[in-house]
Amino acid sequence: MLPVLFAMLAGMITGYLLRHHSRLFTILDPLTAWIIRLLLFLLGLGIGRDEALLRQVPGLGLKGFILA
Repeated sequence: MLPVLFAMLAGMITGYLLRHHSRLFTILDPLTAWIIRLLLFLLGLGIGRDEALLRQVPGLGLKGFILA
């Protein structure tokens, strides 16, 4: 968990230091969106392979609907 927090902190510091380079962020913003889509796809692959978790999805969805 600490490496994730350190990576996020490093990204925040770097973003703050580079905040005036808007041309860089016009390239990074779409790239970030595609990377997030790829991570979600890979997460879905992992969930799809886990048969025990897939059996629990309907119950989890109902609990989430009730809580929302």
